[in-house]
Amino acid sequence: MSEASHPAVSILMPSLNVGPYIEECLHSVITQTLADIEVICIDAGSTDGTLEVLRTYEERDPRVRVIVSDQKSYGHQMNLGLDAARGTYVGVVETDDWVEPHMFATLLGLAQAYDADVVRSNFYLYYSKPEPRDELFQNMRRCDYDTLLNPWDELGFVSSSPAIWSGLYRRSMLVDAHIRFNETPGASYQDTSFFFLVCAVAQRAVVTEEAFVHYRQDNEASSINSASKAFCICDETRYFEQCLAEHGLNTPERMGRYMLLKQDKYRWNYMRVSPALQWEFLLRAREEYLAHREQGLLSDAYLSEARMQRLTLLMDDPAGFFDDTCKQYGGRPANDELSAELAPAATTPVRAAYAAVLQAQEALGEACALAWSDGVGDAGAAGVAAQALVAAHAHWQALDRKTRPAFAERLSPTERLVLQASLGYVRDERIAEMLAPLRSPAAKRVARVVTYPVRKARAIVRSRKK
Repeated sequence: MSEASHPAVSILMPSLNVGPYIEECLHSVITQTLADIEVICIDAGSTDGTLEVLRTYEERDPRVRVIVSDQKSYGHQMNLGLDAARGTYVGVVETDDWVEPHMFATLLGLAQAYDADVVRSNFYLYYSKPEPRDELFQNMRRCDYDTLLNPWDELGFVSSSPAIWSGLYRRSMLVDAHIRFNETPGASYQDTSFFFLVCAVAQRAVVTEEAFVHYRQDNEASSINSASKAFCICDETRYFEQCLAEHGLNTPERMGRYMLLKQDKYRWNYMRVSPALQWEFLLRAREEYLAHREQGLLSDAYLSEARMQRLTLLMDDPAGFFDDTCKQYGGRPANDELSAELAPAATTPVRAAYAAVLQAQEALGEACALAWSDGVGDAGAAGVAAQALVAAHAHWQALDRKTRPAFAERLSPTERLVLQASLGYVRDERIAEMLAPLRSPAAKRVARVVTYPVRKARAIVRSRKK
């Protein structure tokens, strides 16, 4: 490829110590049915042989270029790649994944047919152990396929998992709108702000039902298996807000929709982090939402009454919000350590127990439905639900006999079933009925993990009776 040439697609491939996967990944890219590509590999200082493999492919194939990043920052790597890219469209392949050979030919065909700024697709969750298998993840299921749409106006599009490696982006759009990655250290959620910026700027998008990327789930070093970075999502939302302001894109309509998206992201992160970090994250979120309220950004034109109520409770009674939603007590400082402004409102045991069971029922459902979105895996989703069930059990046990009937009357049949499961009152057959409607194998595994303590305890009781 000559220096002056402009390929149809520039494929950015960031890497750091992915030795076990890099050859499979690179092979899947250079054997694409679309030959008019350039492959830009940006390595952040691998020490396990990854860089040597990249150099070998660079020598073999003139379409491959290797750049060595001087920072271990996913955002910095991706910006180096964007600076080097010459293609009409830009795609991304993570170097521990692999892709179908017709991926970029198909996506480019759609981009050209619809004159699209962005093209998105579904993907596979890929497991290599104990034997190779794929599970289809329909990330774009809430969008109309093969139809031109505006990303920011389409809630199913902008609220999907970022999965920036499942699409194509018009390079001139990225350049003209100054869309860059946030260059925070490491590789935590920098795709979130990039995806939001693309959605805020793009005018024409198209979605295909097809899936091309095999998104690896069993790389223990992957960021999706790290639960330690509690506040990285805050860095990304702040970066997004700053970029909108700098380029005059923070219109009331755009910010109104963004407040809904931010609430969902923050709620997901709040439930993901460890109990010890929930209180600290809650206070960080509260500060931001107080500022948003002062700016007049929390509008009921975009946020439902229920959402506004939750945000109001968070802002005006953070301790009460925490007591109603935390995974377990103990993450918040003792009352005498709180300022008068944040002192918790008095709560009755019934309110606490009712809130816990509602949380348990909601978490159980989300564990099954969202186990694989936004980087939450089996352990994370199951842990959220299991903690909620434990909390429901503990609150129920704290009630006296006179209070329990009144509390139980307030529960829906589903909520009552969840509480009974947490107490061990549900038969094996009933648990099987609960699991039966779950079509996804991943969701079934999560549900089995969630109900494992109940089933294990019952097995122990049975063995003792024998």
